[in-house]
Amino acid sequence: MIEKSLSMHVGLLVCSAALAAHAWLKEDDSKNADTVEVWGGKPSEVTSIKYEAQERDVLLEAKSDETGSYFVGQVERPKPPERPQPDEDAPHDAPPPAVADPGERETLRFVAVKEANELLEKLAPLQAIRSLGKLDESRLADFGFDAEQPGKLTITIGGQVHELIVGASTPGGSDTYARFADGEAFVLDGQLVRSIITADARLMERQLRSWEDEDTKSVKVTAGEASRELVRTEQKSFWADPASADQKDETASNWMDKFERLRVTEYVENPEPPPTPLFEVAYVGEGGKALGTVTVARAAGDSDKPEFLARSPNTRWWGKVLRSNAEQLAQDVAALLSR
Repeated sequence: MIEKSLSMHVGLLVCSAALAAHAWLKEDDSKNADTVEVWGGKPSEVTSIKYEAQERDVLLEAKSDETGSYFVGQVERPKPPERPQPDEDAPHDAPPPAVADPGERETLRFVAVKEANELLEKLAPLQAIRSLGKLDESRLADFGFDAEQPGKLTITIGGQVHELIVGASTPGGSDTYARFADGEAFVLDGQLVRSIITADARLMERQLRSWEDEDTKSVKVTAGEASRELVRTEQKSFWADPASADQKDETASNWMDKFERLRVTEYVENPEPPPTPLFEVAYVGEGGKALGTVTVARAAGDSDKPEFLARSPNTRWWGKVLRSNAEQLAQDVAALLSR
């Protein structure tokens, strides 16, 4: 009897799993089958991307230079409250130190390159997972369109402005509802929408180099009047002196390994006064082709904990890098160049 009951439950479990898998596959197939174009256009025609909501405003403006296309991003968001620093000399009955006004906002500006350009492929043309048709006013709340200040997504493509009202996330939170102000509603890829809303985290360019490791054949490290050339073999972390290219230089390899781990954490558009350059690394590719130069500098000021900045053709602007890494590189560059 027990064995029969157990067999029955196992059978039901297997059937349930099979039905769930079938439903999941069917839903996934329907996603692909029901895709609908929200608007057309080409990625190269996108000139601006804007998201406006009560919690934050995002603006991405297309730019181009000799290196290629990129975006200048701007995010306005509530300023996080500052943690008050205790004053050891203050009397016990003194009022607590002031903190940031909850209504105070801050503006972040940054450069977006690789991820932003990849985003364009999904925005022009924009494909929705499926169309929901024109929703009745009584159903707007069901899709998160009843907020006092719902998010608004505005994309300008070839001079034509497209606007969508952004609603709630779908059950499960993977995708997002959106609709035209007086028309059709859609289900959009949630990752696409979230990338725009959190552009300062997801789209900000952090890489100093736009070229691949295998494109680099040599570098020239310069600090002041001193400089040194290093060559790279097929092994990524193998750097050597040109005179003995088959012998790994441990000092150079360790220094370059640390250097290539530098990442931008925050952008500084126009630092004043200008930072003081410490050293630069010029990358060279096949046939002596110049790939780009990365410059590391110390921010102006006499602080015991100075800020360090880096700039390259990929970042366009100066960007802050981790002090611990940059400071160590600056201290060790003299030893590297003296060998």
